[in-house]
Amino acid sequence: MVLEKRIFNISSKKTNGVNTLELRYPIAESDVFYQFLNWLEGEFDLYQQDKQSNELVIYYPQIKCVIQKGDLKNKTDARVIIVSKTRILCDRFAKKISEVYHLLDSCYCISK
Repeated sequence: MVLEKRIFNISSKKTNGVNTLELRYPIAESDVFYQFLNWLEGEFDLYQQDKQSNELVIYYPQIKCVIQKGDLKNKTDARVIIVSKTRILCDRFAKKISEVYHLLDSCYCISK
């Protein structure tokens, strides 16, 4: 999987047969994080979702994805945690999330 340079702090691990992929996307302002969540809600609106104030959980077939608001070195970022039994599914879902992020970034320059 090819990941854009704007994604940082990528980590993956496998424990007890479950793959976990963590990605962090830089976001310029706190308000833009909620716009990112709204775009993700729209992209995956056919799947079960659980939204809280600073978090969105998407239940995709064989995947659980948690998007949280995080802080890294005094900057806001979107922390994405993807959990699945196979690494291939994690990578495919990460690509979908990245496509939404980069589309939003190209429209609104959210990664300044």
